[in-house]
Amino acid sequence: CQRITTRGRSHMFNGDEKIRYSKQILLPNIGLEGQRALKSGRVLLVGLGGMGSVIAQYLAASGVGFIRMVDMDLVAPSNLNRQILYQTGDVSRAKTESALEKLVAINPHIAVEAIQSEVRETTLRELAAGCHLLVDATDDARSYRAVNRFAWSRSIPVVFGITRGFEGASVYFSADKTPCMECVLPPTLAK
Repeated sequence: CQRITTRGRSHMFNGDEKIRYSKQILLPNIGLEGQRALKSGRVLLVGLGGMGSVIAQYLAASGVGFIRMVDMDLVAPSNLNRQILYQTGDVSRAKTESALEKLVAINPHIAVEAIQSEVRETTLRELAAGCHLLVDATDDARSYRAVNRFAWSRSIPVVFGITRGFEGASVYFSADKTPCMECVLPPTLAK
């Protein structure tokens, strides 16, 4: 398990951040309070493939204050046409290491932690420590189940992002508002 962390920034908005987030702050559903909530947000993102690499960029650009990313894979040449966070020079590098560099370049006002590791029920307690939201963007049913069960047992909201071929979907689950993921998925995936 390899872990790389960038230093977090101040909880106050500086001049650059006020300009950077000005369009979001103007939105009635976000405003200044919503942007403060994003800045204080802590997200665990599991999987940095086709869906996860895009999610990571949007989390960083929107100003989520802390992003912890977990993936075990290295960037492969076959990833480059669909995992747009990576470039040719990233081939054979850990996805987490490459993603960390890119996210800090997108937004230097956030803290990013990259962990090259598998996600299993036994590792989630440490991986999700301090996070307010879990995002699973893997293509692994064991990961879905582990993240779902962990999130449900601790009442942490979770978003699943899934791609198959040319289609993609995301779904949000929250213990106090929705059924769990395993309650609604087809039994072949939920097993």
